[in-house]
Amino acid sequence: LALLTPRGGAEPGSGPDGFQINKTAASVGVTAADTGDRWRLVLVGPAGEFRLTRAHLLAMDQYEAALPIACVEGWSTSDQRWRGVRLRDLAVRAGYPDGAAD
Repeated sequence: LALLTPRGGAEPGSGPDGFQINKTAASVGVTAADTGDRWRLVLVGPAGEFRLTRAHLLAMDQYEAALPIACVEGWSTSDQRWRGVRLRDLAVRAGYPDGAAD
């Protein structure tokens, strides 16, 4: 089915749970310090603009889900566990009504 996918290249690296990765944060120069005080997620919505640090996000309710991934490069994985803040919760914080995107 994936006739146009790249062939013959090096396999991507193996990350957590066998998840394929092409680059790690470390390989592109991102350090633990970079995710501290200097990093921000900016939300803009009807309630204004909010700048959230990693600490802010970690203090919010965290959720976990098992989600499959099908990559355009022709590989897939069905058993990845993801944990973090729901996009829905971020949208509500920015001022959008809960369920507006449903």
